[in-house]
Amino acid sequence: MLNRNKRSKITFLLIIISVFALCGCKTVHKLRTAQETFNKAAELDNFKAHNNHFNNITPDNFSATLIETQNTSKILYYETLESLNSIGESGETTLKNNKLYGNYLILKGLTLWKLGKNKEAYETIDLAHENAANLTNRDKNILEIMPSIIALNEAKQYYTNSSEDFDKNCYNLKKTDNILSEQNIKTLNNAIEDPKTQLPLKIYATECKLLTHFYLYKGYKYALKGTQKNCTAKYTGRYNNATATAKQAISNLETITKNSTEAQEVIKFWKNKFELNQ
Repeated sequence: MLNRNKRSKITFLLIIISVFALCGCKTVHKLRTAQETFNKAAELDNFKAHNNHFNNITPDNFSATLIETQNTSKILYYETLESLNSIGESGETTLKNNKLYGNYLILKGLTLWKLGKNKEAYETIDLAHENAANLTNRDKNILEIMPSIIALNEAKQYYTNSSEDFDKNCYNLKKTDNILSEQNIKTLNNAIEDPKTQLPLKIYATECKLLTHFYLYKGYKYALKGTQKNCTAKYTGRYNNATATAKQAISNLETITKNSTEAQEVIKFWKNKFELNQ
């Protein structure tokens, strides 16, 4: 995964679940505990992504520390899931009455994803859509983005396995194409274009869209190095389309952020990735 997207992804995981200042009932306490445990695990994942957040790490103990950190974060995710599962049906009713059911399902879906239980994560997202009446607009926006986050993670292994081997690149690209479907792009566009979506989520959804096209862009670029003319012709069009779509997404990002100082870093990053500054 790209370094900047590691940062934005972890930041996203840490900020989307708000700290509850509502009633002190047992159910809400369980949800709050689950949220706090999840955040601790996400912070450890942040360390894994950047390996420079702990002052006492040296070259000699880095590998051992990294393994220990990875094991600890996984344990914390399991603890999060245990807290969420302990809420039960009556607790879910309480959460619905307090407008926290969406937070509960978002946290559960993210936890399942972090544990590699993608099928169950997708099922949790589907359950949320079936209970749309109990969701806030913010919940709906986040849940609309979540399938693309999971898909990007699934596609990562094929992007990172790109090589100079033409046949292997074609296989990786086909797998990436299948995972990063048009439906993922459509749901991201829905979140981006919804006037009720908050700006941080619009930016995040746009970055997910750009990362989706980047995986394909790089895959097509590798494929174009092949010698089979029929494949090369097919991928030239797709490569050009991925580049054009990225340009449009970056232009939209400039529009919705009104070229804020914070957004400039994001825009510059993506222009460099798609080689648009050359």
